[in-house]
Amino acid sequence: MDIVSQFKDWLVNEQKVSEATQQVYLAAVRHFLDYYERINEGEFRLLERGVVNGYSLKLELDNIPAATINARITGLKKFNKFLVEKGYQKDIVIKRSDRVENNHLEIPKPEKLDTYEKEKFIQAVKIGKNKRDFAIMMLILKINLGASEIIELRLEDYRNGAILIKNKDRRFEYILNTKLQQVLDEYLNERINHHFSNSEFLFITNKSGKMVKRHIFQLFNKYNQEANLVNPITPKKLAAFNLKDEKRVIDKEFKYSLDDDIQLNCNTEDTKHRNLLRVMVEVQYNGSIRTFLFGAANQEFMNHLLLEGKAIIPNGLILTRSFNQDDICSSLVNIFNKKGKTPLEFLNFLEAYSIKEDEFNCYLQRL
Repeated sequence: MDIVSQFKDWLVNEQKVSEATQQVYLAAVRHFLDYYERINEGEFRLLERGVVNGYSLKLELDNIPAATINARITGLKKFNKFLVEKGYQKDIVIKRSDRVENNHLEIPKPEKLDTYEKEKFIQAVKIGKNKRDFAIMMLILKINLGASEIIELRLEDYRNGAILIKNKDRRFEYILNTKLQQVLDEYLNERINHHFSNSEFLFITNKSGKMVKRHIFQLFNKYNQEANLVNPITPKKLAAFNLKDEKRVIDKEFKYSLDDDIQLNCNTEDTKHRNLLRVMVEVQYNGSIRTFLFGAANQEFMNHLLLEGKAIIPNGLILTRSFNQDDICSSLVNIFNKKGKTPLEFLNFLEAYSIKEDEFNCYLQRL
């Protein structure tokens, strides 16, 4: 039996740790052993202080978040205890002081795009009067799409004011604001007369029914030159522009019409946990109003649950990319408004997955 399997049996049978905690510890050990075998060019023999220090330093140099580093160090500390108890080594080499309070190394951050550069670039695109190019740039800027996602968009992915994003890493429906819908609609009206208008792909060229990544980068090179930018803008820079100044939606109300029969009114409020919002969803259907309570959590909150050994996602919790209005609304619609679902089925889903006020308050107290 290999060392990781023995460690797992020890966690289960002798330490009685939860399955979620097991997964955290095992992931930490596997990650370390992969590092160990690469630098030592051989199988694991002994947990040594110098190797652990080098591993921790590499994590910081890779700009890994402090919470992730601490989770891995905690897993290795448990692994160290196992090795000593089972006679594989004599010394405890990992101490609690090895945990990091914060990523203290000065890691150079990628250069960010400032507002002036962005405006010059977008103005150059507008002057070009190419509706396809402008639509592409707006999708990258407003909903943070990458070049690979842009070229894979199909006509069927854009409908009812929303665009479906699907690739190997993510699949979600993003609700477009009115201005962005107008930009796409103007392009589609022009696209009808194009030679490759029968293509299934949303964005086409004069020579092909599908764009490739090279075409996207050629567009950026073209408009960088026309804007006379000293520091060229890339798709990643443009996509990251809106994220850097993202603000939480606190005590705000926003509305969305699913169809002619049903409307959502959502109110958000802050909670004591900075990565969790309280979301009250009011649904208007056939003249009646029903209210449901949810919590909106971001990825940091889910990491918090995992590190605390609370890997079961509580009822009524919605995972959203961020705390801006569009993302919360998109998460709600994407989770509950599945294709072909009737308004009544949608209401039943909301009722089944929502949480009661006293349950939500009790949950907050346990955090």
